[in-house]
Amino acid sequence: MSNLPNDKSCEDEPYDDLTGTYWTPPEALHIDRIHPDIRAVLMEALGRRGSALLVTKEGYDKIEFYAAGTVDMASCIPVGGFTIAIDNENNRACGVCYCDGELGLTTPTKFAFRGDIDLAFADFYCLARDEGYVS
Repeated sequence: MSNLPNDKSCEDEPYDDLTGTYWTPPEALHIDRIHPDIRAVLMEALGRRGSALLVTKEGYDKIEFYAAGTVDMASCIPVGGFTIAIDNENNRACGVCYCDGELGLTTPTKFAFRGDIDLAFADFYCLARDEGYVS
């Protein structure tokens, strides 16, 4: 269970009180499967702007998109998801959270990409937790 917030497996250390947010394994997404609002805020945050970009999708080939669902560990209820855009060329990433199946996006959070998608989700989780978006 590498997607637990504290990154310890249940086999190594039994949990008495499961709290926090679990995320599902990241899934690579084709740009057409990403909601246009999510795509727009992520691309703008990564510095690729302009209405022509959103219409033509020019420049998207340099960005990888990933998504994961989020689940409250205490109740096992799905609470939303994370979507992350990765700019491998510049070693940076940007992510947003959304809750309850609605497009109530958090402010895009930029962070350094350390070369591994699982690390990117762990880094984004920590940033989202520190901002109070997830527990």
